[in-house]
Amino acid sequence: MTAAEAQARYTLGRLPIEDVAAFATAMLSKGHDGRALSELAYSHDSWRDVEGLFEQALRELGRPFMDRDTAGWILARAMAQAIVDGRIAPLEGASRIYWEWSDHFEDRPAGIREFYMLAQNIEDAWNPGAALIAEMEAEARELAERMLERGPGAESDLEPTISRGDGPTGLEPTL
Repeated sequence: MTAAEAQARYTLGRLPIEDVAAFATAMLSKGHDGRALSELAYSHDSWRDVEGLFEQALRELGRPFMDRDTAGWILARAMAQAIVDGRIAPLEGASRIYWEWSDHFEDRPAGIREFYMLAQNIEDAWNPGAALIAEMEAEARELAERMLERGPGAESDLEPTISRGDGPTGLEPTL
């Protein structure tokens, strides 16, 4: 998970508390410093303990405010990259792009609506054969590649990889 993805998940209320220390440690190891980053580098039990600190750390890093649309795009693009890289099954990734991130947009963009149509086809398929599954997987990969071709979105120079090492994409949903 990149710093932009961590901020996006935070913006949408989907950053697990367990990832906060990894975020701060990655920023500190890249040479960034600040009181809030230093405090966040330790494990915390709840968001009540760190919410103000996390926002302060983002300001210390010079991260601009991130709106929900930007956050949704960053996370949808990260999932698309996971599909293209083969870190997540194409149909699972396509469904997750729509079902997990689409409701965070003010106005669902065309790239997200395409994933909706595919997600609906996946949901509606009753006992699909191998040929239909292969066709939908190819469509999911193609949609993911097109999403990535649209441009990098709102990224910054603060992009170390942040990983707990316990998940295949770092974008698992939180409850």
